[in-house]
Amino acid sequence: MAAPLRDRVRYRSDRIMSSGAGAQIAMLAVLTVLVMLLLLGVITVTAIDTGGEEWGTVLYHELLEVMDSGAAGGFTDGSWIFTAVQIALTVYGIFVVGALIGILATALDQRLQNLRKGRSRVIESRHVVVLGWSDQIFTLLRELAQALSSERRAAIVVMAAHDKVEMEDAIREKVMHPRSVRMVCRTGNPLDIDDLTLVSLPDCRAVVILTPDGENDPDSLVIKSLMAIMSSAGADMPQYRVFAQINDEQNTEVAMLAGRGRVELVPPQSLTARIMAETASQPGLAAVFSDLLDYEGDEMYVVTVPGLAGVTFGDVLSRFDKSVPMGLVSGQGEVALNPPMDTVLATTDQIIAVSEDDSTVVADGSPAVDEAQVRMSDAPVHAPTRSLILGENAQLDVIAEELERRAPEGSVLVIASPSDGSAAARLSTELTRQAISHRAVSTNSRRDLESLDLGSFDRVLILADPELEAEQADARTLTTLLHVRDLASRDGRDVGVVSEMLVPNNRALAQASTDYDFIVSTELISQYIAQVVMTPVLSEIFRSLLTGDRGVIVMESASLYCAIGEPVNFYTVTESARRRGQIALGYRRRVNAAVPPVVTLNPAKSSSVTYGKDDQIIVLTKGPLHQA
Repeated sequence: MAAPLRDRVRYRSDRIMSSGAGAQIAMLAVLTVLVMLLLLGVITVTAIDTGGEEWGTVLYHELLEVMDSGAAGGFTDGSWIFTAVQIALTVYGIFVVGALIGILATALDQRLQNLRKGRSRVIESRHVVVLGWSDQIFTLLRELAQALSSERRAAIVVMAAHDKVEMEDAIREKVMHPRSVRMVCRTGNPLDIDDLTLVSLPDCRAVVILTPDGENDPDSLVIKSLMAIMSSAGADMPQYRVFAQINDEQNTEVAMLAGRGRVELVPPQSLTARIMAETASQPGLAAVFSDLLDYEGDEMYVVTVPGLAGVTFGDVLSRFDKSVPMGLVSGQGEVALNPPMDTVLATTDQIIAVSEDDSTVVADGSPAVDEAQVRMSDAPVHAPTRSLILGENAQLDVIAEELERRAPEGSVLVIASPSDGSAAARLSTELTRQAISHRAVSTNSRRDLESLDLGSFDRVLILADPELEAEQADARTLTTLLHVRDLASRDGRDVGVVSEMLVPNNRALAQASTDYDFIVSTELISQYIAQVVMTPVLSEIFRSLLTGDRGVIVMESASLYCAIGEPVNFYTVTESARRRGQIALGYRRRVNAAVPPVVTLNPAKSSSVTYGKDDQIIVLTKGPLHQA
């Protein structure tokens, strides 16, 4: 049964009205033409007096009357019927113009709403794409912005399942970044191939995947995101690299398969655990790694420096006044940290250097070694150590293993936690350099902590409680820290304490009253990702430093390298370290007894410093970790 004409007309008009501003304007134009032709036909058929005007002029004035009601007085002659037609056209014109303004206003409002939704495609090139949203994004964006600040038209594009305006407001409030770096936000699902087209992946330089806080199985989301990214690239191998976190290292293989070999996986727990173990073994190293990882001071660069071909690496060390060469990258991409001093550089070799910027890695040094101040004393033999870990989380195994690698034979490791001690029992069968035992205690109970005899330990590591939210876990860590600090001070012994924090602001709160070391895991991981995004080879370099496979950073007494109490330049310290097969990176010095020691990396070698008996030289060395 055919629908009535009225219904069919209404249906077609509804379709036109819902088709958007273009179709609506076209409908008004067609309707206007029809009305004008209809009235012109009426005038022609009825022979209405038009005041002597030609039909073309009449048609032109009809159009003016539709578009501009003020044109109604354009005809002063003609019959009263012609005047009535003009008035009718003017009234119709008011309706048409009002409708047109309404259509344009609605279209503009819809466009603004779409922009607020963040659903337009990004047109950028060589940009960094961040997929996902979590608390660590602010540190990541800040570090990436600092790294990109020297580039023209640099951009960072963030896409997450959040409101675009809310993301922009949060970034504006929490991330101070150079004006030269643009922050662009888009709303979308990182697992949706269609949404990935919004961020122009084929034109980007790198992609970083973040997982939302509180996810039960974040690795699954990372793997799905990798599959979506690679699917969006089609059969072609993408030119960009993808950086993602994998919490369970058992998922590494499947993540690599999903990323087609173009993914750099960051094990956050392993990374944090290794730096905690390094810092526990040598108090103050947290500041060294923090300086190397962030972009605010001096960091590592891989640079081609002309004019060094045929020069030995030992001689290269003194050719830089404001940079510290610490290794080489061969033309084949092989990394060598602290290579033998007689290694001859090839034309294709690149320098791994600690410097303020890649532009400051310049061979401008003028060696001035004071032989009278060079010292070659033997390093002391390290005695067995006693370590205490308060609490348990997923990082426990890695921390215990890394302490094992650094511990002299006969060392002791006590794990104190509310657990049943099964983890400690298992580790005691796997590790042999340390005697591992467990004490069942509440890490927040002062009575339980007193029973541990904190003064008998050389170092204490406080782990974040994995069962609590970040703020609650940090509050518990701070409470434990206050007890430990008070009990250690009562015993009158200098105990090194390393605490794991989850919220960066809480570290500042704790540091206000102590010079202990703090590891902020989320901040640390974000800084690491920013470094390897800009220079992918740094991932291998950092991995080597943390595992000790090719070199290890240690801090030794300044008296082993130079005269104490006398001004000495860093060229002299560099030469003393070179003769030991080491690289001097900087120093840790207490300027005032009332403030904690300050770490200085990459000091100007021509400047002189007077070292005290408690000051230390930071060096990159080789050898078994337990001898460091």
